[in-house]
Amino acid sequence: TIINNWKKKIHEIINSNPDVIGLSSTVSNFSNTNYLARYIKSFNKDIKIIVGGPYPTCVPEKYLINKAIDAVCIGEGEYTLYKYLTEGDKTNGLMVRRNSRFFLTEPAPKIENLDDLPFPDLTQVDLRKYHYIFKRGKPLSAIITSRGCPYNCTFCFHEVHGYKWRARSPKNVIEEIKWQVNELGVGEIGFWDDNLTLDQKRAEKIFDLVTQEKLDINMSVPNGIRVDNVNKNLLSKMKQAGFWVIMLAPETGDPYIIKKIQKG
Repeated sequence: TIINNWKKKIHEIINSNPDVIGLSSTVSNFSNTNYLARYIKSFNKDIKIIVGGPYPTCVPEKYLINKAIDAVCIGEGEYTLYKYLTEGDKTNGLMVRRNSRFFLTEPAPKIENLDDLPFPDLTQVDLRKYHYIFKRGKPLSAIITSRGCPYNCTFCFHEVHGYKWRARSPKNVIEEIKWQVNELGVGEIGFWDDNLTLDQKRAEKIFDLVTQEKLDINMSVPNGIRVDNVNKNLLSKMKQAGFWVIMLAPETGDPYIIKKIQKG
């Protein structure tokens, strides 16, 4: 289990006597998240545990059934978590348990200016331990340059980032890429945006900046891009910048299915 693999690190965190521990959860690690929360509380019941991520956002009650979990962050977590730490469980964007009952606070607004957010503190992560089947460079890292997607594909998930597309500026993006490459020694970066090329001019500026900076970096788009949001010039700039693999998402060639999944 995750406990056995990470027991030393978990106990380092518990022994530091934190007030709050945050856990990021998905469908695939739902059971491990619940087990880990109970494990932590078995050593220190005073530690508050807050869970966030896509699956908790959809089904917060499933997590709060576990009495080891004190709160669930609904949606984007950067500001909500900070306010939970400073203001407690009455802040917006939470589901909390009070006297065995679940309460939703007011929804937290989406973060409009993504440039206001600091870069993820990857200095706290051993990137050498991360693996992805399609890669050329090591260590492997990730970047998200935009949030949200205006399309209505039935198979996709909008609950965390919403339908409004919000993007970081090309300057902000290139500064993070330079930091990852020059300071952390990253060998490959995957762009995990839901819709990286929605604004093709912005995307081109990012790729031009990577080329101008002469960064020795492999890049990929493992999350895929829409086939109707690329053109020959954009693809040429991506190749020149260092992209070696691009996932395209045509889904199907059947017009009936295209209509049913609302991909058009």
